[in-house]
Amino acid sequence: MKKGVSGTAADGKFNVRLPTQFNFMLNRTIAPAIVDAVNFNLQLQPYKKYVLRNGVEVYAIDAGAEEVLQVEWVFNAGNWFENKNLEAGVTNFLLKNGTTSKTAFEINDHFEYYGAYLNRNSGSEYAYVTLHCLSKHIEKLLPVVRIFFQSLLCCKVKWILPSRI
Repeated sequence: MKKGVSGTAADGKFNVRLPTQFNFMLNRTIAPAIVDAVNFNLQLQPYKKYVLRNGVEVYAIDAGAEEVLQVEWVFNAGNWFENKNLEAGVTNFLLKNGTTSKTAFEINDHFEYYGAYLNRNSGSEYAYVTLHCLSKHIEKLLPVVRIFFQSLLCCKVKWILPSRI
């Protein structure tokens, strides 16, 4: 007879067969070996550095044959640079909530139509705007991202954008 518990679903019991050996289970009584992070063999992919005509540095990584793209704009513009509490985070959050020429719905609908995702984040020292999209749609998406940056210039939010944009 096989090991197990028998019963029916009506009485709340079930039929389970217990294996005779549990070789796939970790032995939780033995601590795993501790490896110093210095000994990890991490291989970063090579990058190419470009400098645009306006002096902005661009770092590009060819990560494979997939037709996807991530563009990240990083600004010296976190909490450290704000004149009033919450100024950096609130301004960064409001980027997708509409501009002088596009409503929040139009902005989000545009990115959604192309299957893209635009994220923004603000930390202690930096503000980030990140675009994830298919490479073939970048020309349709960049003009809308530019609208964000231009709207900040129109509002004279100088702490978030360097003067060379």
